[in-house]
Amino acid sequence: MALQKNLFQFTGKLGNVVGYSHNGKYCLRSAPVRKNKSLSTAQMAHQRKFAFSQKFVASLTPLLSLSMTGNKKITYSNFVMSHTMKNALYGSYPDYHINYSLVRVCHGHLQPAWKEKVTAASQNIIFSWENNSGHGNAKEDDNSVLVVYCEALNQCIYSINGAERRYCAAVFPVAQFQGQRVQTWMAFRSATGKLISHSTYTGALFIT
Repeated sequence: MALQKNLFQFTGKLGNVVGYSHNGKYCLRSAPVRKNKSLSTAQMAHQRKFAFSQKFVASLTPLLSLSMTGNKKITYSNFVMSHTMKNALYGSYPDYHINYSLVRVCHGHLQPAWKEKVTAASQNIIFSWENNSGHGNAKEDDNSVLVVYCEALNQCIYSINGAERRYCAAVFPVAQFQGQRVQTWMAFRSATGKLISHSTYTGALFIT
């Protein structure tokens, strides 16, 4: 810091110095040096991984808000983001892909589905499972949670009030994904909405 002694006292940038007022005195300091350092390949790769994962997780955000990590310092959205980058992302910069079978879109302590599977039929996806009511905390009136994600459109649709566990099947309309490949998951949510199971990946389908 240096005091301004000239007759013309100023504030703001002038050349490579900055004038400013401090306690009624006009002072000078060096202007900050602008760094024009290019990013390394590793830095660009990390940015690409982050952006790619964030794009996917953002499409799931409303659904992810239903789950808890057990750690109050992190939201489930942030947990899935971190998990996706560390465990489900593969490929080399700049072409990355997600192994969706490693992504858990719901997490909780309700009994999950048994022997679940999916089939595509006339712009619908049919989810089916075995009725495991009475096993652990599973109840007949637990609602199925049905999740469908289209990577090409970066769009996720889901239902948290699907057919009850006892009915062993649910039909989910997906006309907006006609001609697209989609990824699917399912879970269960208690009738009170207070409990949710962890999701299970039910595979990829092409919607005709």
